[in-house]
Amino acid sequence: MKPETLTPVWREYFSFPVTNTQEETLVVEVWDYDPEETVSDKMKRFGEVKSTKGLRVLMKEITLTATAGKQQHDFLGWIKIPLKQIPPIGYDKWFALEGKNGKGNGGKKNRGEVLLRMAVGTEKEKKVATQEYRHVLHLLLVHDLDEENIPPYQWNGEFKNKYSGYILRQLQWQGGLTPLDLDMSKWLVYTRVQCDHPLHAKLYPALFESIVGYLDTQATDDEIRKFWFLSEKLIESFANFVRNIHQSFLNNSDISSQVYHMLKTLGLLKDHLNTRKKSNPELESNVTADMIIEKITSAVTKGASELFLNVTQIENAEESAVENMIKIGQLLIADLRKGHEVVNACFKELLGVEYFDITYRVYDEKYCVILEPVVTYVCSNLRRLDLRDEDGIPQDQDMSMGTSLFELYLAVRQFSDLSEHLTSKAELHISGMFHNWFYASVAQWLDIAFFKAMNRIRKAVQIDNLKPVDQYVQRSSSAVDTANIFHQIQIFWNQLSWPDVEGSYTFIAKIMDDLCRCIICYGEMMCRKVEELERKQQLGAKYEISDELCCAVNNIEYVGLGMKPISANLGTEAILQGLATLRDERIGSQCRRTLETVMENAVENINNKIYEILEQVGAKMEPVIYRLLLEGAEATNQEAAVEKLMKYLDKSLIKIKNKTTPSGFDKLFAIIWENASIALKELVRTNIEKRRPPTFFKQIHTMLSIMLDFFYPIKAAADKVMLENESIKEILHLIEVHGASTPELIMKYQHARYNHQSGLPQSKPGSYGMLTIRTHYCEDIQTLRIEILNARNLIAADTNGLCDPFVKVHIVPDELYSGTLKQKTKVKKKTLFPLFDETFLIPLTPNEMSLGGLIRFGLKDHDLFGRNDFLGEVYFPLISIPFTTSDTPLKDLPQRHFVLTKPTEGSSVPLHALENRVWDKMANDYVKKERAKIEPINGGNSQPSGTTS
Repeated sequence: MKPETLTPVWREYFSFPVTNTQEETLVVEVWDYDPEETVSDKMKRFGEVKSTKGLRVLMKEITLTATAGKQQHDFLGWIKIPLKQIPPIGYDKWFALEGKNGKGNGGKKNRGEVLLRMAVGTEKEKKVATQEYRHVLHLLLVHDLDEENIPPYQWNGEFKNKYSGYILRQLQWQGGLTPLDLDMSKWLVYTRVQCDHPLHAKLYPALFESIVGYLDTQATDDEIRKFWFLSEKLIESFANFVRNIHQSFLNNSDISSQVYHMLKTLGLLKDHLNTRKKSNPELESNVTADMIIEKITSAVTKGASELFLNVTQIENAEESAVENMIKIGQLLIADLRKGHEVVNACFKELLGVEYFDITYRVYDEKYCVILEPVVTYVCSNLRRLDLRDEDGIPQDQDMSMGTSLFELYLAVRQFSDLSEHLTSKAELHISGMFHNWFYASVAQWLDIAFFKAMNRIRKAVQIDNLKPVDQYVQRSSSAVDTANIFHQIQIFWNQLSWPDVEGSYTFIAKIMDDLCRCIICYGEMMCRKVEELERKQQLGAKYEISDELCCAVNNIEYVGLGMKPISANLGTEAILQGLATLRDERIGSQCRRTLETVMENAVENINNKIYEILEQVGAKMEPVIYRLLLEGAEATNQEAAVEKLMKYLDKSLIKIKNKTTPSGFDKLFAIIWENASIALKELVRTNIEKRRPPTFFKQIHTMLSIMLDFFYPIKAAADKVMLENESIKEILHLIEVHGASTPELIMKYQHARYNHQSGLPQSKPGSYGMLTIRTHYCEDIQTLRIEILNARNLIAADTNGLCDPFVKVHIVPDELYSGTLKQKTKVKKKTLFPLFDETFLIPLTPNEMSLGGLIRFGLKDHDLFGRNDFLGEVYFPLISIPFTTSDTPLKDLPQRHFVLTKPTEGSSVPLHALENRVWDKMANDYVKKERAKIEPINGGNSQPSGTTS
């Protein structure tokens, strides 16, 4: 059927089987096809009538349609040609159409003419056979598509009906058709059907490659004309597919194959147009290589524009503008990614069309137009969140807008990131600009991140039972959740991917500060949780280190360690280097130091929280250790009591060894030792006040030695502790003092007096004057020779402002030197600068010289009536006296000048220990004598400081 023409051109070929050429007649009828129309449809055609004859025809059609209820085709005429009249060479002539009653309806009407070419023969003519094959192929294909309900783009050249292939093979054999004839026929039929029911595009590349040579050399004009006409239709069909390719991404899993073969076909066609040697414009349509490119490029552009229009029309009135922008962005991103992954390479390689570039630029321009106003408005109306109440706990506020805005930022950034696939980034609207639109909202995003982190930490600690998450680690769930926050923050920062260096530094400084606050908060929560659990578990019982406490220590330490690499993970160094380059090195260094300080403070705070828990452990263990130490010191069976203490300590240390990390163990070990030392020191001090006997303190000394061996089995480590630990040094000193016998204690006191005396300047008189002597030990006669020369600047003791001084000399302590005589000088009257010049001999063995004794020089004011007044004293150790012989003259020896001193109220530890021995007469008598010498600190010419050991 040829529409709306009086000179139709068919160029179609048919063949008919002939039985008897003498009797059969060829009949050709020509009809006017009228489509199915209602009366109403025909009435609308009055405007198309151009003549009276046309009006009569239209009225006739209306009448027939109204009466018969259906449309009838008009008979235009026919031709009857008896076969016996056809000459051997056939006909190629015009035949006049006749009416039903004869030619021209009795000559009254010219019905037109038809040009026919025909011949009668024993074999089919090649053109007729080809035309017949194409006609049957078309019928069979349309039937297969309809009957089998084959979806568009799915028919791949294989007929579902097995008889279709048999029929086509018979026609091929009967017509003597070659493979080229078949491929040309398939091309013309498939491209014809393609417009109404698209076939699988893989059919076309191979067919075109097969017929392209035939097309240039053997094809008839009619075939060439049909080829280009249908090829143009095929290009339109493929362009429509490309235009709707975005929907195909969603509905067609075979999209990549379809696109590939379509583009390959178009590429082959384009290459043929560019490389063929000759062309015939009269036979060809308007198909050119440039037209193909223009059609596909236009289809891609229109398809992108239509998709954008579609996605912007699905806005939900119940959702905010930001949420609608997110959905639009996500749909555009999904389409771009799919296009880049699936078809972009095919477009570029097969046709030279930049599919992704075209699509992206369409979306970039249109999305920017609707996006920027929304973001600018929302950001300008955002308010900072108040995330903290008086207790420092985040307030639960409506953060939906801030959260939605961040989701939109991520969508826009992902859209911008896709520009990396463009061949050129020139003249883009979103990439490089969009972050400026969101700048005002970043502070709220960081607040939201902090809020969520704090909530997560709080909930994690609440549900944490402080049990290890598995057998391979010694930390519980809250530590894992809290440490995971670092990873989430890193993801957030990477998602933000802020391009501006100065803005990045501002944001990262806040991130790190917030992280530090989170970690410190976690440490505080963990401390409170441990304290609550400890209170419940240890109520009224002997304190034992719990598994939960060890787990809590591991948790805090693990979280603290997780903070250390956060700076590197956030890319801080690159930001600081960029800042130094943008500004100057000094600014970069200041910013680096600021961040380092934040990190150092966080690490210090988290370590403090660990020590806070551990110190609580030590404080709770201290009373237990104190009680066990006391039991050991008082027990008659000290070994059993010590074993009880060692078991308690051993159990505690084994637990922390097995349940904590090495660093946690070291910290807790040191604190337990420190608190054990404190308990021991407290035990010593308490029992000093209770005036325990020396044997008690000796037992404590034994227990201290055992404890040192337990904690520090290596002697060098134990010696170091005794040298560096102040508590141990004090304990050892107190035990040494209070565990000594009374004579030993008196000697310690006297040595303390000498040490105090030695610490005073000896070059000028002190508050009580000075004493000058010479002394040496005559080894040959085993005699100590002492020469008392003089004294000066003595304190007046008489009412006349002078005194009557003399010096008493004896060796102390008396218990070690009971056989030695006490000697004294003559009294010098009324002087403060007495000259004695007296020599004393005291027999002493070399052994007695080495016992640690001292020479005591006591100066007194002689009174005729009453007690002599004490003026001061000097101690000089025997081991400091040079050994000579009796032949050595005293005048050859150097003079020794000593500052006179008195004991004071701020007395030494040995004297205090002697005072506590109320049951010991020797101690009481000695203390009484010493007390008589004491000059009150606030009275008279007192010594400014007391004597201490």
